[in-house]
Amino acid sequence: MLDQTVILLDPCINPDGLTRFASFVNTRKSLNNNDDPNSFEFQEPWPGGRSNHYWFDLNRDWLLLQHPETQALVAQFHHWKPNMVTDHHEMGTNSTFFFQPGVPTRNNPLVPPGNFALTQKIGQYHAKALDQIGSLYYSEEGFDDFYLGKGSSYPDIHGSIGILFEQASSRGHLRQSTNGPLSFAATIRNQATASFSSLNAAFDLKKELHFLMADFIKSALAEGENAPVKGYIFGDKTDPYRANLLLDNLLKHQIRVLNLDKPVELNGETFEPGSSWFVPSRQAQYRLVRAIFETVTRFSDSTFYDVSTWTMPLAMGITFRAIDQKNSVKIIGNQVVQSIPSPAAEVAPMESTVGYLIPCDPYLIHKVLYQLLKQEIRVKISGASFALDLPSGRKTFQPGTLFVPTANQVLNSPDLYYTLSKNARENGLTLVSAPTGYSPAGPDLGSGRFTSLSLPKILTFAGAGNSGITGEIWYLLDTRFSVPMTIAESRRFNSLDLDAYNVLILDGSYPDFDAAEVEKIKEWIRKGGTVIGIESGCEYLSRNGFVKLTPVSQPPKEDEKNALRPFNKRTEDFAGRSIPGSIFSASLDTTHPLAYGYHSDEIAIFREGNAFFKPSTDAYENPAVYTSDPLLSGYINKENLKLIKNASAIQRQSLGSGKVILFMDDPLFRGYWAGTHKLFMNAVFWGGR
Repeated sequence: MLDQTVILLDPCINPDGLTRFASFVNTRKSLNNNDDPNSFEFQEPWPGGRSNHYWFDLNRDWLLLQHPETQALVAQFHHWKPNMVTDHHEMGTNSTFFFQPGVPTRNNPLVPPGNFALTQKIGQYHAKALDQIGSLYYSEEGFDDFYLGKGSSYPDIHGSIGILFEQASSRGHLRQSTNGPLSFAATIRNQATASFSSLNAAFDLKKELHFLMADFIKSALAEGENAPVKGYIFGDKTDPYRANLLLDNLLKHQIRVLNLDKPVELNGETFEPGSSWFVPSRQAQYRLVRAIFETVTRFSDSTFYDVSTWTMPLAMGITFRAIDQKNSVKIIGNQVVQSIPSPAAEVAPMESTVGYLIPCDPYLIHKVLYQLLKQEIRVKISGASFALDLPSGRKTFQPGTLFVPTANQVLNSPDLYYTLSKNARENGLTLVSAPTGYSPAGPDLGSGRFTSLSLPKILTFAGAGNSGITGEIWYLLDTRFSVPMTIAESRRFNSLDLDAYNVLILDGSYPDFDAAEVEKIKEWIRKGGTVIGIESGCEYLSRNGFVKLTPVSQPPKEDEKNALRPFNKRTEDFAGRSIPGSIFSASLDTTHPLAYGYHSDEIAIFREGNAFFKPSTDAYENPAVYTSDPLLSGYINKENLKLIKNASAIQRQSLGSGKVILFMDDPLFRGYWAGTHKLFMNAVFWGGR
């Protein structure tokens, strides 16, 4: 077998989680194993061992590639192009052992049916091997291969066979289960047995595996050649950084991308060379291209193990168009070999005695702003549009433009100019030297419409009742914007001095907080603090009287109140009532401070769950409201579609001198939803103004 098979071993995709879990269990092990589930050996504290350093589930990152662990893994996948990939996981203690295929009706339709058939054939090898050691198992239920960002599904969209194994977990060395005592050794035995049955299957079915991949590539080229959509063009001339994020992702997946040799006008949109690219359909990765760019709203099965959509251009918040026969455009360009850093659009050529202006369009504006405020450089933000007569002509600046006065700074004029220029070049910003403080249209630079900004001092909590969004916030601030955040354990609340912070982020239910502690937070807000609630954090704030949220509800129809349904439809019906992870359009008020830096009055928002709330009664504090025709991609049932129309997506309410900002949905979903990152960062830096 070794002479004729290449076997790659990935010892652990999640080294941080493994270390965390093993350390916990081993420090609680007795000389004599105790299988009582009440033992502290099984009471692993939050966040547990599943997640990586920033508390992400890495088995959702194969397509998104936000983390170095999966970036390295996918690079090796493309280097070797394996015919089979086995993906080993654990599940609840009272289960047995699962191997794929999963539910037949829930496969991704972009994966050819031959994949499922061969996976079934391989499954017979697992069944035979597990029968020989007397282990119970099941297949073709519970799990699916719809979301293509998992270790068992990403190979499928490349002509490989991805196989998920789920082993009932002992959660320690020995534990009681409904199937009898479950030892750690038994869990290892099952996984090892399935590994060897996979090797036997790969060895015996080598020709079929080779044919599957060869046919996959051949048919992908043919389908791409004959597809009505000839490719996708995407870009963003106002903020090329986000477009570069998508470009970099495509290249890591070995998708062929072309530069533009000239501007392309399409449906009223102009795509410029250097900030826009074209992805042709005719390529071996045609099916993956479709998976990344297509929007889908019709499904054969309404139950999803993971999300129902992940359209990346919508996630990045960048403009894209499909090229088809109706808008046929001939695009010629060289193949892109690597993504490039976004250049600064403009850097002031000389010092100014008045000050400098920085439009807040670019993605990394908050990274630069934090560094300036950290150095105690005074920065103001414009609350209205204004114009200046520059040597190149009159230029209009939008609300949210940053103004750095030259006078009364901790740095002298040359050092201030050097610091601003360096930051602009390194982070793709525009830096404009103001020749005068007089504006021929809009407020002058000395107007009260320019307000001073303060260094954000951010606090959030980890522990019981906390959601995984905390890790997304930590990851975003730490890795993208170099902004520190204090993550305190919620049970230590009373030892904290809230006055040391000016921004508090809540994204959970916080059972550790008693009435006195809730009142302490309210008083802190009344004195001028800013609270940002996300998803379940919004409901927590409403439930505890910080704000008032009015649910959107619709009574059941008379003929549905007592409708009878078969018992075996129960799971399916409950799954179909929730939103598994879909994309919706919201109207965006670009004049609102939370939306500074955005140019479009619509934005794509990712949503899970079905808690809908009415917009704020303050007509001016609804920066994002779902449209009357909101579904862009993904699954939602008819009842929820009615409820989400014109419901609140983001709102802001006042409490004393402070502000409570409510994100009904996760604006940082899995780290890659860059299109709404600026909304969150605006909330952190000036949402309380």
